[in-house]
Order: sequence, then C-alpha cells, then structure tokens
Amino acid sequence: MSVRSFLPMNGTAYAFFKCTHPPEHITLTIPDVRDEIGTPSELEISLLNDPRTLQTEDQTLKRFTEKAHAAGLNYLIEAKLPDKHNLETAAELGSIIGTLHKSTNLYEKGETFCGRVIYHDGKEWQEYE
Repeated sequence: MSVRSFLPMNGTAYAFFKCTHPPEHITLTIPDVRDEIGTPSELEISLLNDPRTLQTEDQTLKRFTEKAHAAGLNYLIEAKLPDKHNLETAAELGSIIGTLHKSTNLYEKGETFCGRVIYHDGKEWQEYE
C-alpha cells in the first residue's frame, strides 16, 4: 500500500462555460440538475461569473482562467468533493455541466455548448472528456 493511500483526498475540478443567463438563474437551476442526476450531497460547488476572479496561487490554473475568459467562457464552477480524487470530482462536474446544457432552459434547443472541465491528475492539468 502506498503512502498516498493514507492521505486524505479532497477532489477539486473546474468547469469553464459560456452562458447568456445571469448568475442568479444558473444558481437556481443547479439544485434541480443535481437532483436529476443524483450528485453526491457532499459535492460543494461555487459559481463565479468571471473565471478570472478565482483565487489561486497555481499559475497554470490562472492561465486557464485568462484563456477561458478570452475565449468567451464567462462562467466558472469550482467543485470540491471530500474523500474523492480530482478525476471523480471532474466526472460529477462534467455531468452537471452536460445536464445544464441539455436539460434546462439555459440554452436553446440545438445551441452549441461551449465549455470544458479540468482537473489536476497529480502531475498536470487535464481536460475531462
């Protein structure tokens, strides 16, 4: 058994996406999406209406926020899931983002979704697909 297996896990992932609705509308929609897909109740999510406002010391993550903003991705969701790996957290966040696009009134039918979910795999940042 490795030393890593004894360390507490706290998964973190980020979703950058474009949406024309105000943050209040998105915030009111997220609980219904979570109920629909059955996300763990321990999953903590925070919505920022400008990715550049994320507070982080990670320079690579800061560059991601700048690039996302430049690409027109005007929202960021930070997800944290205790006792899970970052990849598992990214999977939960990916389900939320996918459902926001397909099953809510935040997007018109057939509207192309612009967004991405990223997580750190312990060595570098990865895009969740």
